[in-house]
Parts: sequence; structure tokens; C-alpha cells
Amino acid sequence: MLKKYTRAGLVPAAATIAAAVILCYAMLGGGASLSLAEVQAAVAEQSWVHVTYDTGPFVEQWVCLADGNTYCKRRDGDVVFADWARNLRYWYDQRARYISVDQPATCPGGQVPPWQPQTAWQHVVGPYEQLAGEPAPTAGVETEHDELDGKKTIRFDLYYKDATGKDILLTQLWADPKTRLPVRRRDRLQLAHRKQFKQEWATGLYDFPPKGPSSLYDLGVPRDVPVRKQLAPEHWAGEVRKVVEAAEQARQQFPRRYRAVVWRDQQRSEIDILYRDGVRIRQERYFSLDPAGEGGKAAQYSLAVPTTPEKILEWARGQVPVSIGLADGETEYSRRNSLPWHNRTTTVRVLKYRKRDLLAKGSRPEEIQWPLDRMGPPEILEHTPETPAGCIALRFEGGNSRSDYYVDPSHDYICVKQLQWRTRDGKWEKERESWLFDLRRLPGRQWYATRRLFIGYGDSTRNISSSKLFWNIDVEVLEDGQFPAGTFDGEKLLEGAKVESY
Repeated sequence: MLKKYTRAGLVPAAATIAAAVILCYAMLGGGASLSLAEVQAAVAEQSWVHVTYDTGPFVEQWVCLADGNTYCKRRDGDVVFADWARNLRYWYDQRARYISVDQPATCPGGQVPPWQPQTAWQHVVGPYEQLAGEPAPTAGVETEHDELDGKKTIRFDLYYKDATGKDILLTQLWADPKTRLPVRRRDRLQLAHRKQFKQEWATGLYDFPPKGPSSLYDLGVPRDVPVRKQLAPEHWAGEVRKVVEAAEQARQQFPRRYRAVVWRDQQRSEIDILYRDGVRIRQERYFSLDPAGEGGKAAQYSLAVPTTPEKILEWARGQVPVSIGLADGETEYSRRNSLPWHNRTTTVRVLKYRKRDLLAKGSRPEEIQWPLDRMGPPEILEHTPETPAGCIALRFEGGNSRSDYYVDPSHDYICVKQLQWRTRDGKWEKERESWLFDLRRLPGRQWYATRRLFIGYGDSTRNISSSKLFWNIDVEVLEDGQFPAGTFDGEKLLEGAKVESY
């Protein structure tokens, strides 16, 4: 699936917050405005802003001060180019080996304002100056005179108010008021990146080369990789658009209030219990353990199989979930509990809710049944032997990978089969496959699958063994007032836990 990043997503998150902070003019050494002629002269002298990072998800970023074009080289091998004037983003996916082209929805109607030539100071430090003195509810800046490598600088300390109301130091930016140039920055890494890189901060150093890259290929992207233009569904061919829109309509008609239980008929397995009430979602994950494990200590955490949803719910009342995810439309909580004999710290991550939750979605019925990509366009496959009877086959393809979705129009356009392919030695081979079956109707006449099969084909070159797994899925539609007490109370999840908020 194509990763979706806004234009601001090309740089560390702290940089996007800097445009909403309070700054003090007195610490900026005057902050006098520049004439157009002065700006043009400075831009001619400072053509590019280039910043390199010592750790974190980004390696380097280039911004052309004359036209706003931006290049970003990522540590995972991906390379991104944002064409400001045309509002186009070119994303090289190293793993899939292709370049996708799309239009980020960064501005209303997709129309970006004309780029105005800027100096390096205006581009990097400018957002602080522009909003100086304006109150911001979620961010604030403290400024200090500082010395860096023997030079006098101004340091901007950006604080972000997290979901718990605590101020967190997010970014430090050093700028030289004499040369009117940014010098260095430190950005606090997000939690996942702190764990990945085993560092809390990424340090970026600025320089201002006269020339920058002219294309992705200048940053190491192979010239022989294919380029695919990604279009939103409204621009797809008529028949394809009709199928995807019908699937999306069926997804939207799926009940918004329910309890779901997802489990496998194996002694050692994960068990998920989900509650949904509109945008409010609670997900609990339990482990059913080998009763002989941990010297017999795990017996009380073992569920006899085969089992039923009713038995699972009864069993879960006496268990501690391994994890709980909760989104209430304003705040999102992710709690990880410690098993009793592990003596680990229980943690809760608290984030602000932003349009849609970031919780794991692999066990949600609507995500399982309608997993279609929203970027394409796909093609309809005709007369393929892989297509189940009565289904329509859609293929999304890019580089050395492709995804086939087989939707069933007679059952709410549920995707009853998926195939993931990858090229090996120049040939297309199956990587993984999943099926949904034993479909039943809910009280509102919507269909849902009660069984799911996953097949992994393995890859000896990557030390991945083959596998076959079955899941059971049970959905019960609920009414208001039928949810267990405290289901969506996020404050309870904070009890006895270490709270992390960024």
C-alpha cells in the first residue's frame, strides 16, 4: 500500500509544528523585512537549503529557494521529490522498486499557492517570525542567546503541548543573526523511531550549496525502474470506479456499533476483542498460552479449544490483556501490560486523535472485508483461473509487487480472496494469500465473514517459512447502552502505567 505523507511529511514532524508557535522579535536581532530586490539577490546567492541528519528516518533534505522544489532521501532507501508548482509528489519505493506519482491533498482543491522566492532565513526561521506574538494553543517557543562552535547564535526551543497537557521539548534550532543563516537543529524522534534507532534526538546540519539535485536519479534512484501515476478513484475508468465505489458504499453501511471477537482454534494464539461505537473504538488483545509454559505458571492464561465467543468473553474477564488500544474521537491510547512473571513496566502511549485513529486494524471486520487500496488505478482482470466464481478481480501493480483483490458483488462486494505477488528471478510468484468464507448476515442484512484463511508461501532467500492459519470471526451488533461500563474510558488506562505521549 502506498504510504501517504503530506508535503510537510517529508521533514521531521517538529518542522511542521514550527509554523504554529509564538516567538519573540527581540531575540531575532531586529527581524527587519527585506525588499523584493534584496530577496532576489539573496536567493541568487543562496540557491538551496540542504540539511543532513545523523540518525532517524531522514538522511538529508534539499529545498530550492527559487521554486520550492523539495527532495528527501530517507534512511529506509526511499527517495521523494515534491514538485511545488505542479503539486506532484514522486516517491521511489526501494522495496517495491518503482516510482509512484500522486497529488498530495495539502491545499483546498489541490491548488497550491504560487511559490515566492525566499532566503534561507525566511524559509527555515521565517515561520517563527511570521507568527511572533500570536498565541498558539498547542505549541510555544523559548529563545536564548547561545554559542555554537565559537559563534554567537540564537536558539529557538520549540515546545509542544501533548495529549496529556504536558509541554515537551520537540525541536531546537540554532540560527546565526549575523549571517542570517540557520546553522543546526535537533529534532526529538517519535517513539517508534526512538526504539528503532536507539536514539532520542536527530541532529541536522545546514549548508547552502549553489546547486542541488535535478531529479530523483541524482540521489541514486535507478533509471530503469517503472513510473506509475497514482490517481484518486474519481479519475479511474468507469467500470473500475463503479466496483470500488460499490465496495466503499458497502463498507460504510457496515454497522457502526458492534462487538467482535477474533480468534484461532489453537492452544497458543492471540485473541482479539473489539468494541466499536462510531469513531470510538476499543481493541483488547489476549494471549492464550501453553498451560505447561513458565513452569506451569501459564496454566491460568490458557484457553481450552475449540471454544465459542461466549466462552472467550467469560475467560477474558479473569485475564489481563496484553495490550489495549482505545480511540474516543479526541484522544488515542495504547496500553501495553506486562505478564505477571515478566516484571516489565506497563506503558501507555497517549496521542491526539487526528481524523482517523492509528490503532492496529488487522482484526476489524470492515478492514478485513474491504482492504482495497485507494490509490491506483487498478485494472480488472478478465478470465483469470484464480478468480472465484461470481467475483470481479482487481489488480493494483507497482514495480516488483502486485496485489490482486477478488470482490463478490452478491455479498456486499466483500473481498473474499487476496493474492500478493512478488518477482523472483524475473518470474511472478505468490507471496501470500488470504480467503474469507462462511459468510453470514447480520440483523441489518449486511454480510460478514465468520472464517478467514491465511497462506504464506515462504521464501528461503529471506529465511521465511511457509504457513497456514485460520481465524474465527464473530460480530454482534450492539445498541446504545449495551457496551460494558467504562469501555471507552481512556483515563482508566493510565492507572499504574508509565505514560508516553510522543
